[in-house]
Amino acid sequence: MKYTKQQILAYLGEAYLHLGNVVVAYAHLSVLAKRADIVLLFWFQMLLMNWPEIPLAYRKKLRREMVLKKDVHMALSRTYLFKNDLKRAVKMGRRAATYARATEGIRNRALPYTYALDLDVAGGHFSHANKMELKFIKSALSIYESTSVESTVSMGCLYSAAFKSRYYSGNLVECIQPGEIALKIAQAAQAVEAEVFLLQKLVMALLHTKNFEKMQEILHPKMYMKEELNSYNHVSKMKLYHRLILEAFLEGSIALENPIRIFAVLKKSVDRHHLNIEHPGTRSNGLLIWLWYLRKGEFNRASNWQIPEYPELDIRQESMGDLLRIVQCQLLWLESKMRTNETFSPRMESCSNNLRYLLRIMKKKFTNTPHICYPGTIISKLILRF
Repeated sequence: MKYTKQQILAYLGEAYLHLGNVVVAYAHLSVLAKRADIVLLFWFQMLLMNWPEIPLAYRKKLRREMVLKKDVHMALSRTYLFKNDLKRAVKMGRRAATYARATEGIRNRALPYTYALDLDVAGGHFSHANKMELKFIKSALSIYESTSVESTVSMGCLYSAAFKSRYYSGNLVECIQPGEIALKIAQAAQAVEAEVFLLQKLVMALLHTKNFEKMQEILHPKMYMKEELNSYNHVSKMKLYHRLILEAFLEGSIALENPIRIFAVLKKSVDRHHLNIEHPGTRSNGLLIWLWYLRKGEFNRASNWQIPEYPELDIRQESMGDLLRIVQCQLLWLESKMRTNETFSPRMESCSNNLRYLLRIMKKKFTNTPHICYPGTIISKLILRF
């Protein structure tokens, strides 16, 4: 197979990008992007590709050029991401999705669509993402083959991007359907990391919309019992199942199973020496145990699970969900002390100052990237007012 100069430049640029040499990759890719930068030319070429009187060989050549332009703009978008230039990365990602419309093959279409939606969500362009997601899904479904594993996985990625777009923009009711489709595809493809992510977000959306029937259907023991006993998939899914059941009980007072039994099983799997930020899964489970004892009023036991105060660097690395849980626990502790003590002790004053500091950190996170907070909750509004 003979490669053109443009293809060689594109593949060299992608190779340098994978090696981490961003400067050289940008030098190769930017040359091609300048030639492929005219969007009006794209629509003219689309007209030629769909014109039956144009020779077939020329139409195939145009389609190969579209695939090349799509690859170039996706690689250039990743280059801008490595250079921390999100604005240009979003622009190149959208152009890659535009050129992907003229390509053949579900992978050539679905992956740029997914990438463009993820970039829109990362940049906070929710209105554009919500406007384009249905067009992307219809375009990908037009060439979807139900018997192809590649087609199914590609559509799963696209539905997952549509779910994230609606979830982070606050459309919790509308995000449930694409999230459920993406979850079923992830379970069928045995993509454990994708399944864990989708389960966490989907359960939170169902909890806020009070769709408890759907939540009970999703949170079923069969999600981990079908895995090989004591395997990585079995253990990780079982821990996630127990944590989500307990979260639903603590946040929504919904007992999908016996919460006392679930709590006992979850507590055995948590090591108190691993509650630092280097173990995010154990830390999240430890925060749930801390909240459980505070809700029951067992403050002596709760003090054994209290997260110690960390320096500024560690707090900034914390996820928004864990930060909200820490604030919730400290508010419960402070409220109980204010009811029982007549004076404001130094420990209570320290807790109050720590809460003020945590809320300032959360406000900075929320204003810089608003999609990281729980959507549709009153807590996000309180953070902005603080």
